[in-house]
Amino acid sequence: MKLNDKKVKIVVIEDNEFFNQLLTTRLKNYLYPIAEDEHFDLEVSAYTNPKDALRNFNEDTDIVFLDYYLGDSVTGIEIMKRIKKTCDSCNIVIISQVKSLQTSLLTLLEGASEFILKDKNVITKSCYVAEEMIYKRLKYI
Repeated sequence: MKLNDKKVKIVVIEDNEFFNQLLTTRLKNYLYPIAEDEHFDLEVSAYTNPKDALRNFNEDTDIVFLDYYLGDSVTGIEIMKRIKKTCDSCNIVIISQVKSLQTSLLTLLEGASEFILKDKNVITKSCYVAEEMIYKRLKYI
């Protein structure tokens, strides 16, 4: 993001419709007041189908929250690699219910910025991670 570009784009890619809607709503509720206070535009988009997400993906996306298992034997790593071809500077946060050090390390080695375990705190952690990434991206910290 350019220093004078004050728009932040977030994409959620999660195949579970309920969790997708929950995460998207909470991100918006948490981040829109921050955007208003800090004077930047915020756009949050959500997809339950990774093919639709990739078809509509823009290179100016800042943060992607990406489920590790997306159905049809598609993994977040595969989608992340395709996203990185379009947007190398995009922060990708992998969210997974798999409690495996190997899985979390693999996603980070493949280029994820963060790995968040789907536990009872996943929504809160996602909001905090997004806030931190936004501030870093806008050069506030």
